[in-house]
Amino acid sequence: MLLSDVAQVYRQEVTHLVLRDNTQRKAMISCNAAAGSNLGDLAAACREKLNPAMNAMGCTVDYAGTIKSREEAEMSLYILGAVVCVLVVLLLASSLGSVRRAMPTLINIPLCLVGGIAAVFLASPDTVASVFSGPYVPPILSVSSLVGFVTVIGFAVRSGLILLNRYRTLEESGMSREDAIRAGSRERVIPIMMTSLTTILGLLPLVWARNQPGGELLAPLAIVQLGGLISATLLNLLVMSATCKLFGRFISPKAS
Repeated sequence: MLLSDVAQVYRQEVTHLVLRDNTQRKAMISCNAAAGSNLGDLAAACREKLNPAMNAMGCTVDYAGTIKSREEAEMSLYILGAVVCVLVVLLLASSLGSVRRAMPTLINIPLCLVGGIAAVFLASPDTVASVFSGPYVPPILSVSSLVGFVTVIGFAVRSGLILLNRYRTLEESGMSREDAIRAGSRERVIPIMMTSLTTILGLLPLVWARNQPGGELLAPLAIVQLGGLISATLLNLLVMSATCKLFGRFISPKAS
């Protein structure tokens, strides 16, 4: 009996290294995102196309490396961001006397988020070009960008707290609500503008050096902070004063 009668014998080139994980054979395949693409889209496409085919063959696919670290970091940031928001509300409520009085200061959070999102959009040339021609290319939102969103919220809430405390102090001194808002805005506009302008000037070198080595880490953070600070600073005096005028009970002096 010949061997060919009971088996198929052929020559094939395979790797000389056999890896195992928990007694199961493992093959490692590495790849990088192409120019103009991003790691998140690549991972999503692989999960959509590759996982069903591998599962049908009895294999499992595990994604490690940069994408796994990124997903773990994003989850940690989401959890920490939620915890920070709760702590901010509690601290504001402790400072102002109640959660109800602290709510107007939180109006600055969407104001800074609008600027941060707009900055991420404008900083992506492919995204801007795709709006006018071709299929839409979403901007890349990295872990550094998420960190920028978390940090810029603190700047925005601080500016709102400065204004709200001044409004309440002037109203406690005997001013009417409208006069307190008008005088408090005039008094606090310079400190708020100076603080924000100083931070913005410090972020500009990081934005300009985004194509330099290391810029892929610091530039996304600086871009989000820059856009968030600009929008929060410009809109803070308008939206905060209007909110306090419409909902004056939030800045009324505490009952003795």
